[in-house]
Amino acid sequence: MWQTERTIPGVDATRDELLPFVGPAAALPLWSLLARLPFDAARIVWMSVLVLALLVLGVTAAALAHVRLTASRAAGALIFAAITGPLISDLALGQVALVSAAALACTLLALERRSGWAIVAAFGAALQPNLALPLAVRLTNRRAALLLAVAAAAFFALTLVAGGGGGALLTYLQRLGEHTASERFILIQYSVPAIAVSFGADQRTAELAGTILAFAAVACVVAIALRRRAQPRLTAAFAIALLPWAVPFFHEHDFVIELIPAIMLAASANARVRVLAGIAAVCALVDWFGIAQRPSFAAQTVCLALAVACAFAALPNRSLRASTPLPPLIACALLAAIAVPLAVAFPAPAWPDTLGAFHAAANLDASAVWAAEQQRAGLNGAAVAWGILRAIPLLGCLLFAVGAYFAAEPVAITMRPARTASGTAVSESP
Repeated sequence: MWQTERTIPGVDATRDELLPFVGPAAALPLWSLLARLPFDAARIVWMSVLVLALLVLGVTAAALAHVRLTASRAAGALIFAAITGPLISDLALGQVALVSAAALACTLLALERRSGWAIVAAFGAALQPNLALPLAVRLTNRRAALLLAVAAAAFFALTLVAGGGGGALLTYLQRLGEHTASERFILIQYSVPAIAVSFGADQRTAELAGTILAFAAVACVVAIALRRRAQPRLTAAFAIALLPWAVPFFHEHDFVIELIPAIMLAASANARVRVLAGIAAVCALVDWFGIAQRPSFAAQTVCLALAVACAFAALPNRSLRASTPLPPLIACALLAAIAVPLAVAFPAPAWPDTLGAFHAAANLDASAVWAAEQQRAGLNGAAVAWGILRAIPLLGCLLFAVGAYFAAEPVAITMRPARTASGTAVSESP
């Protein structure tokens, strides 16, 4: 892999900068098509795919809100999505998470409309399997479960074919485990165990805390999915919001999936839930930890956070004529007052800037080389400030989950007397 990566423009070939990517074998046909192109051509094609995914994600998330999809709603959703930190990271780093998130939104919409296209969309969501996990909440519906089962069978079959046989799935899981272990506690991880280590917990205690909170998150999702089966879009939003609490591997660019509950709640929730979702947006959709890795860009990040708050407030709501940006702006100011001083006082290392003259041993596999690079670059360090900065997006996700829960609360129906043509009083629900 490194023999090819070292030829990419911008890579320092005088040291080992191996950047491994682990994905299911079912995605190999897609990557092989790109690999047959010259690098610049492949980069342009892939960027075009990502921009298309941005358009699909914004519009589909707005459609999931069950509002009339006007041009202003679609434009507002796209503008809001485009200025968020995770989406900017996805475009800058070429991350498949954006494609997976867009496909997840399409899957949820297709399942609502009982369309067979859900099979194709679910296949796309599984390009990054950890982001496709919230689809499990739709298994409470028989038709949705059937469509997802067909998609899973097709994905498994292609994994076997593209991976070279029956051991392809086990090989993938083994390599995924190795890669996860190689960066379980490093700074670019937003998982509960990684953040707990920054707060001073030992690794065993951190893993135990992560496991307990993961089980709690899954239990909450299962309970809500069973209790709110009549409101599948909001149970899906709840599951998406709690996903970072339930998985052991989550990066900053993976928070792009939180655009789905953010746009849904902005477009359809009542005033109180919308305020909560706006505060959640400036927590989860701004790269606060990035200030510590790039202190000179602190002002730029704060400006983007203010833009996120204003863009969220500008999203049209189906029942509210106007929305004040004041609550998310206040939250943004408070977060900036906390994050910027912490980030400047405790700057964090960034790969590959702090890697130095690194050369890996020839007998190491990709995951071991990656682990050695992270250690050499200093990304295995710990500081309470770094834990606080990475905990802010998790807090935002928790607020999204609370918002989705209250948005899914059953509406009280008031009975009022009505009269038939003969004058007999009857009960009528509005």
